[in-house]
Amino acid sequence: MTAAYNMSIAETIDCSPYCQDPPDVTLIINETEIPAHRSILSDQSEYFKAMFSNSFIEATSKKVVLKEINLKAFCVVYKYIYIKHSFAQLNEYLSTDALKYETLSFEELFEILACAHYLLVDFMIDAAIWRLKARGEETPGLLMNAAFEYSDDDFIFFATNRMLKKKKIFEDMSAAAVEYLLKERIDAPESVIFEALVRWMRVNPYYWYLFAGFLEHIDLYLLEKRHFDMLVEPINLVDRNFCQKLLTVQKAEAKDVQKIEDKNVINDDNKLRVVEGYVESRHPEEWFNPNKKNHVVIDLKKLFLINCVKLKLSPEVGSYASYTVSVSTDMRNWECVIDHSKYFCFGQQVLYFLERNVRFIRIQSNSRFSMETHVEALYSTEPPTIDPVTTLTVPHRNVIELKDFPKWSCDMRGLLTGVYLRDGEMSHRICRQGVMFYRFAQPYMINSFSFLLKEKSSFNIEIFDGNDGWKVVLQEYDVSGWRIARFKKQPVTIIKIVGIDAPTEAFYMYNFECPAYSGNHCIED
Repeated sequence: MTAAYNMSIAETIDCSPYCQDPPDVTLIINETEIPAHRSILSDQSEYFKAMFSNSFIEATSKKVVLKEINLKAFCVVYKYIYIKHSFAQLNEYLSTDALKYETLSFEELFEILACAHYLLVDFMIDAAIWRLKARGEETPGLLMNAAFEYSDDDFIFFATNRMLKKKKIFEDMSAAAVEYLLKERIDAPESVIFEALVRWMRVNPYYWYLFAGFLEHIDLYLLEKRHFDMLVEPINLVDRNFCQKLLTVQKAEAKDVQKIEDKNVINDDNKLRVVEGYVESRHPEEWFNPNKKNHVVIDLKKLFLINCVKLKLSPEVGSYASYTVSVSTDMRNWECVIDHSKYFCFGQQVLYFLERNVRFIRIQSNSRFSMETHVEALYSTEPPTIDPVTTLTVPHRNVIELKDFPKWSCDMRGLLTGVYLRDGEMSHRICRQGVMFYRFAQPYMINSFSFLLKEKSSFNIEIFDGNDGWKVVLQEYDVSGWRIARFKKQPVTIIKIVGIDAPTEAFYMYNFECPAYSGNHCIED
């Protein structure tokens, strides 16, 4: 134990410097008696507040036995409860810095955190978390050891991320923690993990009997010859024959391809693994960012037959990304299956391509972008047509889904601007150069769209492909009923509708669909 943590119990539990009133209850932990004040404990702890309420026997008991609480951790929490009561001006300071000047090990901080959680002392929970993270920034390996011992998933994730960012993978880590991370398949390329493991082996030669087992958690077939040389030079860490046999077995197993129809292969059993890029959180609504080369690489951990990837780019207005999607079986040879490098995309992306055996998926942009951590990779049994030249989807179903949106609105498929929308009715004022835009979240190969006019109106419609400018595809005067625009199939990212004349000051249109439908059938070239 550290000196501060192992101070005299009598000194720690002396509350007289902070409160002159006589104690009205005695707490007993491991036969140690601790004088206290019900009102002070209740003020800072929801646990004691409930305990000392009239509905519990402890409300009138002179002595209360506390079980399942670490005595020394309790003494630290107890001390700061009284400090906070005595010095009201320190309340804000104590929310993060209560433990700043305490000399505590990671294990002792975890005990304090557990005690604060048990007693529901919020400011001490915040203080312990802040202190653990502050120290973990510099020594993430030591934090990992303690987080592993206390089975704290949040701090395991935090420590792992800090190790990756600081390039300190496995540094200062125990053998048990190293094995745990190897089994969990941390977010780093196999070569990076292997090189870090070799460094750990050289620093910890007395664990030689574990080395061969550790290698079984690394896919050796993804490595190069120079990596295998590291195991025998300058000293022999693992028998070369063992490595060769393991490599042969892994190569044979890697040839097996799984085909799972219409289900995301990234799931609870096969969790998201980002080997290039940075993940802030595993929460499905959190975002992760690319590396310095502006790309993210996702590892499916084994070969799957897939033809569809779904991902979500930042939905913020004005935040767009141009990108490509490439796939690989080994991270050496990549094939581009989606090319959106010439288009501005945002929000939900539903991407189809010809089926392929895939283990790695790379999303590459020409600038910084962010993606939601919920990514889907699957084999769709009902894929749309794919244009072989542009790699764009040729939709056979309506890709415009109109709902009641404010002026700036983002759904899963597009962004509608300059429009008043209600119950499928779109309108804009004809005066003041009114105009309606529908921007697709991703480009499509389109040859038609349709809508309904209930009143005789005049209008002009243009499309934009993201590169060659605007093209007029339909211009009509004094017409009503269903209107269908047909044109040569081409990439489309924006549709612009300008009402020129109408019976009122506003131009109205209904049931906007793309591509256009005739009866139950989509209109195609």
